[in-house]
Amino acid sequence: MKPKVSIIIPTYNRAHYIGESVDSILAQTFKDYEIIIVDDGSTDNTREVLKKYGDRVQYIYQANMGPPAAMNTGVRKARGEYYLILGDDDALMPDMVERQVEVLDKNPDVAFVCSGIHFVDADGEIYKTSRDGRARERSFKGLLFDNFVWHLTALVRRSVSEEMGHFDETLLTTHDHDLWIRMAIKYRFEYTDLPLAKFRRHPGNYSKNLGLHLKDHLAILNKPVVRERLTFLEWAKFRAVNYYRFAMFYARTGQCFNASCCYWTAVLNHPFVGAYFWTHETEKMRFSLPYRVLKPCLMPFYYLLKTPVLICLDLFAGKNEKEFEKGSTIQKDNLV
Repeated sequence: MKPKVSIIIPTYNRAHYIGESVDSILAQTFKDYEIIIVDDGSTDNTREVLKKYGDRVQYIYQANMGPPAAMNTGVRKARGEYYLILGDDDALMPDMVERQVEVLDKNPDVAFVCSGIHFVDADGEIYKTSRDGRARERSFKGLLFDNFVWHLTALVRRSVSEEMGHFDETLLTTHDHDLWIRMAIKYRFEYTDLPLAKFRRHPGNYSKNLGLHLKDHLAILNKPVVRERLTFLEWAKFRAVNYYRFAMFYARTGQCFNASCCYWTAVLNHPFVGAYFWTHETEKMRFSLPYRVLKPCLMPFYYLLKTPVLICLDLFAGKNEKEFEKGSTIQKDNLV
């Protein structure tokens, strides 16, 4: 007999976390499910950790092909009417699957349902809760503006996913966002206003390649299925929004030249792009629109001027580091 839900865990070298993910599935109040684990070429002891679960999990090993390929392997093996992709370092709240199944059962025209999440640290302690979807426009264009769907909370109708072609394996960072957008073009999706999963944040899951993220986001906008549903002005606006958002990411990580370029490109695509963003310094400003519009016009010059200063500081720090390596043990011990 086929299960109602397939829960898929793509994994790569997360033997120290994956047991918690599996345990959170086994603790679900909803029991009509199968667990499929796709090991994407792990070199650690993932296989040994999973042996204790016996036939309660289906273990599939494949050569390393990247997250979207591992997800697609799991989806193609899935037998359930619905499926869920769970991160190998994340966990579900005990009633998540039960609540999400109820939504899809009652709404046959809904492609997927998602929810809020808890953020947890490396030790599994909750430090923040996000319910971003409450105030968002639940539509194709709403998802284009920002991906507020956390993939570990999305229970997907498998027949719709098959119709749309599952995950695009050419997109290494935005494959989930791309699928939500393609499904939202034709189908409704729902949001459950509860934090039903735990997303673990630790150094191992922070992306270090912002350029690849930006490239993948722009690739989604350039897809014919998306492009043909937007006017030129809408397309330019969404491009500007992406560049503006990544300008802020670059600025936070000290990549000033890239930040300057992204701010400038955002303004060239849409001169009033700043109107769509409320930065922290504008939260208490009653009339912040002029400031928000002008800010991205000025930021390219600010970060362009800041770039040579940081380069000099980096060179100076590098020189000091080399001198430090040549220094005595006493000099090293005196450093704070």
